[in-house]
Order: sequence, then C-alpha cells, then structure tokens
Amino acid sequence: MKYIPKRNFRYRVFLPLLALLALLGTGGTYAWKQWNLSVVNELKSHTTETEITEKFDQGSYTEATKTKEVSFKNTGSSSVFLRMSYEEYWTKQDGTEEIYLSNTVNNKDVAVKNWTGGFKPGSGSKDWWYGGDGWYYYTKVLASQGSTPKVLASVTFPDYLNPAYTDYQGADYTLYFKSEVVQLSDGPGTLNSAEVNADATSTLFGMKAAVDGQGNVTWSKPDTN
Repeated sequence: MKYIPKRNFRYRVFLPLLALLALLGTGGTYAWKQWNLSVVNELKSHTTETEITEKFDQGSYTEATKTKEVSFKNTGSSSVFLRMSYEEYWTKQDGTEEIYLSNTVNNKDVAVKNWTGGFKPGSGSKDWWYGGDGWYYYTKVLASQGSTPKVLASVTFPDYLNPAYTDYQGADYTLYFKSEVVQLSDGPGTLNSAEVNADATSTLFGMKAAVDGQGNVTWSKPDTN
C-alpha cells in the first residue's frame, strides 16, 4: 500500500497599517508544500478599501489541480482605477539554507496557472491591459462594492515522480497577488475630471487613464515630451 503523508491546512489573516495616501494595495498568498504537506493561504491588506477575494480548496490534497479562484473587490465608498500584479516562487530547504528553484522546466511552468477570461501573462486580456511594467490595469472603473471577474480558477501541479520534477519534491510553492487603486474623480463639482484622473494615474501608476461614458478605461503610457 502506498503511504500518503498527513496533510495539514493553516489559514492566517494579517491587517497591516495604511501604506500610501491614495495608493491602496492588497495581496493574497498561496503556498503549497508537497509530501510533508502544508498549505498556507494568507491575505495581507494594506487598507480596508480593496481586497482580493479568494476561493481556496480545503478538500482532498491528492488531486494535481487545486482550486484557487481570485478576483478583486472594491470595499471602499468611492469608484477606483485598479491594477494588479502577481509573483510566484519555489523554495526548498537544503540543510540550514533555503534555496530557490526555477519556476520553469524545459520552458514550461512547473505550476500551471489556469487563468480565466482569456487572461495571458505578459499580454493580459480584454479586462486587463498589460503595461509592460509587471502590472495589469483593469479596463473598467471599479465601482464601490463592485468586483472584477475571476482572473484565476486553479493551479495544476506536476507529477513529482517524473524525473524532470524530482527536485520539487518537498518544496514550497508560493503564488502572491497584489493590487493598487487610485480614486476616480467623477463628482459633479469636478469640471476637469478627465485631466484630474489622467494626472492622478500618471503620478501614482505611471500610466494614464481615460474614461468614457460607460465606465470603460483606456490606459496608455504618459507622454514623455
């Protein structure tokens, strides 16, 4: 009979202090450890204005694909411009030293992210414009209490008995999402809201936002002249 190690699950929530005045961020961390198996899902929030909404699979850990649904919600009272980014890494203990493993083997991701809505890393989708700076910019105004569509559905892990992936046995995988927002100027008292929004997003994001009458956002790089 094949021995299946004990699986443990831990969940932690952290709420640090407000970071920047008009630049709000959140992050969610998903860590997956094989064999001596431990799963950690952390939600770190710099403010209470926005949050990452996650559905995390707490069921059986024998499947290769794990549910990890991710979307973004505006919990503040004002409409906002939103951008998000993510990073991933594998770590493994080598004696007393922690080493980092490559995210790819033979030019393929070790942990395959099953994106939704046509999202593609490095290019984005109709809902997310990629700025070439590591950030993806939401192409709609995110209203108060509004949420984006899901950007991620699940993560698929490899067969660790495959010789190509044996180095990843016992390693930790972390997938971290973060978001930042800028408040939208759309009040009736703001006569030059288009200029205000363009200046605010250019200053804080380094990208210029233009909003049409339906709440669609067109992003562009600011003029450098």
